[in-house]
Amino acid sequence: MFRSLLAKTWLILALTVLAVLLCYTLIVTQFIILPVARQSADDQAALMKLAAETWVELPPYARSYYQLELAGQHLLLLTKTPPTTRPLLKSNMFLDMLTAALARRLETDIRLRLDKDDNNLVWASFDLPTGTVYIGFARERRAFPIPIAAILILTFASLLVLITSLTIVSRITRPLVAASRAARRIGKGLNFEPLDETGPEEMAVLARSFNKMGKEVRELLEHRTTLLAGISHDLRTPIARMQMAIELLDDGSNDELVERLKRNLTEMDTLIGDTLALSRGMEQAPLEALPPGPWLTDLVNSFQNDRLRLIRLTALPEKLMLPPLALKRVLTNLIENALRYSAPGPVTLEVTMQGPQITLTVLDRGPGIPAEAKAKIFEPFYRLEASRNKHTGGSGLGLAIVAQLCEMYNWHLAVLDNPAGGTMMQLSLLAESPDTEALPAPQSGS
Repeated sequence: MFRSLLAKTWLILALTVLAVLLCYTLIVTQFIILPVARQSADDQAALMKLAAETWVELPPYARSYYQLELAGQHLLLLTKTPPTTRPLLKSNMFLDMLTAALARRLETDIRLRLDKDDNNLVWASFDLPTGTVYIGFARERRAFPIPIAAILILTFASLLVLITSLTIVSRITRPLVAASRAARRIGKGLNFEPLDETGPEEMAVLARSFNKMGKEVRELLEHRTTLLAGISHDLRTPIARMQMAIELLDDGSNDELVERLKRNLTEMDTLIGDTLALSRGMEQAPLEALPPGPWLTDLVNSFQNDRLRLIRLTALPEKLMLPPLALKRVLTNLIENALRYSAPGPVTLEVTMQGPQITLTVLDRGPGIPAEAKAKIFEPFYRLEASRNKHTGGSGLGLAIVAQLCEMYNWHLAVLDNPAGGTMMQLSLLAESPDTEALPAPQSGS
């Protein structure tokens, strides 16, 4: 989820801002709110005790005036008549501190109770030598107001710093994202648009160096292709001469030897062609409306091999938008490999389609592919010693070409073990019907 540099930076900055706010809250609570709350609770307890003791010592005619003064100036209700109360089930930090402060001053346990008729009125009783006095106060009374303004200021400041930082990081990472996309296109041998060489000096230097590197890589690939084309031409000319000479041999020649020479020359010509095709790279072909069922049937019939069969596991639409040449080359290479290395076992091409995704699976009953070699089989000229040696034929480039085409069209090819023994080559690709909105052409390097 957080794989890109921008996303990781967003996460780090957000966590940093959250940590700052949390630390600020803890510090304010521990060193400001709690100490002030304890002091306020202790002052409230002292005032309540003093009020009760003073009220008892006053003459009866002055007590009513004193009660009015307490209510007006200190918001305290004082009475000798027991109020109707009920247990205080839900307390808060200030009430707990006040209870503890009253207990310390009166040297006895204090139980605060809630007025039966008024949920906002809390009563405390004071047992004095002349009798019990009851003092009430508002339940929502707070020891110290939470510094909401300071918290809001810090929150907005943190968000401003976060947004500013992310904007700067986004501007820094945008050229890096462009360079990453261009690097992927260079890695696939495709052309790329030169990076913008403006902006900060560091980014401009990076863009200029990258553009220079891309141009040199492209020139190197073109020179390699030209060199291989020349070598191919020079090699194919004597091969063609030898093939012509073999055809002109008289009837008294050794037929077995002649066939072996023809086969070897054909394999050499195929190897040269595959090498040249792989080195040149391939360009995306336009999509065409193909009837998938008949097209796959014709492909399977072209092998003229009784061991190969086609199985449609789901219904297929009448037509799909596909690149015929690229798909034919991929499936042909996969089927040829399966037929070659699983002889004399059967080979099956299974076709399923779910939504816009079509899955083509080539199953064989051969010796299988070891797990450690499943990624290496797509490397040029790689062979498995157990079965894919020079006696089984093949140029060793078929799967390399398959991998190159799959990467170009953003197809997914998985090498799996066949539950019945052997190997499953599972090709998955997206294909829309011509009568629906066509998918955008796959962009290599995106």
